[in-house]
Formats: sequence, structure tokens, C-alpha cells
Amino acid sequence: MSKNKYASLPVVGPHALGAVLDECPEMLLELWVSNQSIKEHPQLLDQARSMGLAVKRVRSDTLAEIDKAHRGLLGWCRPPRLRRLDWLTKTINSGLLLALDRVTDAHNFGACLRSAEAASVAGVLLPARHAAGLSPGAAKSSSGALFRVPLIACDSLASDIRQLGELGWNTLALSEQANDSLFAYQPGDRELVVVGNEHQGIGPQTASACQHKLAIPTQGKNASLNVAVAGGVAVLTLAARM
Repeated sequence: MSKNKYASLPVVGPHALGAVLDECPEMLLELWVSNQSIKEHPQLLDQARSMGLAVKRVRSDTLAEIDKAHRGLLGWCRPPRLRRLDWLTKTINSGLLLALDRVTDAHNFGACLRSAEAASVAGVLLPARHAAGLSPGAAKSSSGALFRVPLIACDSLASDIRQLGELGWNTLALSEQANDSLFAYQPGDRELVVVGNEHQGIGPQTASACQHKLAIPTQGKNASLNVAVAGGVAVLTLAARM
């Protein structure tokens, strides 16, 4: 299989691939392995073969051309399906949603998805522009959550947030400048929380579409949290109270 035969996404390393094999093996199309990794990861390879997955031996430099952090293993995966807002409104009537605004770093994106899955987030809203793509780095840092958490693509994130607010969702924007604390907020059964990147935060249009502005109180000199940390705190805090 050539890497362009399918519209596929490479996922590298034993941890990320193990997560995909355990949780969503149907997403894997083919597994490439170096000779050294055949000796190092026999259980993972046996699991792949038992599922009928094609396992192909390749040179390490071939893997490095695709991702230098391959650790001898690379899986070609079907890219996760990007859904639209109408799917969300017809399918999800309550729960917790996360929206990522201007989060362009793949590792932060993946870490946010990992936290979202840990908090049983029902869906993650992503803007069409100024956002991290569905990349190997995102797949790896999400520990497979990229393939399991429903992703909703938004042509206009602000417009979709506003529409959800009109449908009865409480829409929350995290902001360092907010006067109200996330920890004092009492969630209902329909919550959407929006986080932005740590340099610029949430864009003004997206922020204005939200009904509430909340801050995560900090006690140290640096009040700015990494977006992945802030997103994790937000979804886990809200989920524990819903």
C-alpha cells in the first residue's frame, strides 16, 4: 500500500497504536513495522494479525520519512469523520461539549481531545480555519481519542455557538479577564465550554457569542495556563458537577 492509496492518517508509536487497536481497530488499514520492532512488540503485532490487519515490514528510514518519532511502528488509519452541527443537534440532547478556538498546535489539540474523552465530552467543535489539523502529532498526543471523540466542523464557530445557545445550551467562554470563577459555576444538563490558545485566547467574535465568561482562578505569578491544561481543568470540573 502506498501512503497515498487511501485518504489515510499515519499514527506512530506503540502507545498510540495500542490505543487504536484496543478501542477502535476498525480505523486501522495497515501496519508498518521495522525489523527491530518485530522483536520489541510481539504482543501488539500478534493482536494486529489476529484482527486480520495487514502487517508490512519496512526499513526504519522509510518510517522516518513519514514521522521521525516512529519508534519502529506506524499504522495507516482512516481519518476520523468530521460531523456538522445538524448532526449534533439531532443526536445530542444534553451533556458536555467542548469548543476549541484558534488552537493551532497539534499536541495541544490532541491533549484537549484526551481530556475531553476522560470527561465523557459528547462532542468537540472545531473551526474550519485557524485550527490544528487531523495530524499524526494530534493522533499521538490524544492517545487515540482523535478517533473516538465526535468532532464537529464549524464554518463559523461563533455562529454555531450562538445557535446552540438559542437551543438551550449554556455557552461558556474561558477568559483570564473574567470576573466569575469556573469553580463557583453551577452547570445544568447542557453545557458548552470554549477555550482558546494561550497566546491570544478566544477570538472576539467567538467570545461575544458566549453567554457567560468564566476564569480559572490561579494563585501563582503566572495566571496564563496552557490551553490543554485549561481545557482539561474545565471539562473535568464541569463533568464532575453535572
